[in-house]
Amino acid sequence: MLVIAGLSPALHGRAAFILNELAPGENKLVTLPSTELDGPLYPEKLASAFVRALAGFAVRRRVNGPERPAAPSSIRLLYVPAPDDERLLRRLDFAVLPIPLRELAALDARGRQLRHSSDAIRAALTRALDSAGTARQSLSLIKERINRLGDGEPLLLPPRNFYLDQEMTIGSQFQAFLRGERPWTDRMAELHLRLFTRDNLPHLARGETRRAFQDGRNLVFLIAHPAAFHAVAREAEEDASETEMLLLLKGLYRFGVALPHGFHHDVQFEYGRRLAGIEFECGMTGRVRGHNSHANIYANDFVRMDGKTEI
Repeated sequence: MLVIAGLSPALHGRAAFILNELAPGENKLVTLPSTELDGPLYPEKLASAFVRALAGFAVRRRVNGPERPAAPSSIRLLYVPAPDDERLLRRLDFAVLPIPLRELAALDARGRQLRHSSDAIRAALTRALDSAGTARQSLSLIKERINRLGDGEPLLLPPRNFYLDQEMTIGSQFQAFLRGERPWTDRMAELHLRLFTRDNLPHLARGETRRAFQDGRNLVFLIAHPAAFHAVAREAEEDASETEMLLLLKGLYRFGVALPHGFHHDVQFEYGRRLAGIEFECGMTGRVRGHNSHANIYANDFVRMDGKTEI
């Protein structure tokens, strides 16, 4: 799935035609025009329209279609950088792979941005979709990492509940990946990946050994067995709120790559210690607390936990 944002009303249709030429196998193209004027390009109303168009299509296809192969298998957001692009990017968070078309924000000899030039748009989209280009190679690498669903893959961790220390969550480093400050080859070796057995995680089978990350609060994040994936993705009603649409989207995609329905981590302390006093940030209800032995935390930071109470 390709989403293009930030073009003028006169050329966004032309861009869709070019994308169909360059990527004929894509499941869906989403293009919505920004203003003709250069400057801020993503007002509140347009950002909401993008979310509904993108999330609505992706969620319907994933919920109603077969689990494998997932369709759409990836979501790339091709956007023109602007002073207010964070309004759109922050909403979509880590669900999509944003690819800035920086050359289209540059000015031509007349002082107008190149997003008004059909030739410049074609050149920018060609570079963004080039199989040998940086953007395509990044997507391929992310797909390879995400699709393994490996215990040692930090890109799968819940961004608002895995703490690097007592205050900072891993979401801050996910932002660093998106900003290009950390390469997609970075395995985040600074995280604590440990081996666990039944001796310190009592629910493991006798003789079973698992790897898992342990965060700054000493919580162990163990990827659940696929048979235990409790699907939380459901069809979004036509009148679903933007918050509901985004929550579903974030549970189905990480950095633009499809996740299995119900993918989550089983989060617990060692030696069966209960979670009494530990707070989590639930993607649906905000800060919550529980007192049982473990919590299921999904890619969208939805927290499933017996006896969960809002704070």
